[in-house]
Amino acid sequence: MIHVKPVSEEELELMKIYGITEEQKPQYVFQGYKYDRHTDAIKFAKKNMSAESETSPSSAE
Repeated sequence: MIHVKPVSEEELELMKIYGITEEQKPQYVFQGYKYDRHTDAIKFAKKNMSAESETSPSSAE
C-alpha cells in the first residue's frame, strides 16, 4: 500500500510557483490490497482464487 503524506500549505505554494499539478490515478483494490496497475490486481486475484480452490474441500456427490 502506498502512503502519501498530505501536502502542506508551503508545498502547495511551491507547486503553484513551479507549475506542478496533481493527477488522480486510479487505484485498484482486491481484498483490501491496493494496486496502481489493474494487471497486478488481476494477477494477485487469480493467484488467490486458485490457491483457495486448491485448499477448499471438494464436494463429492
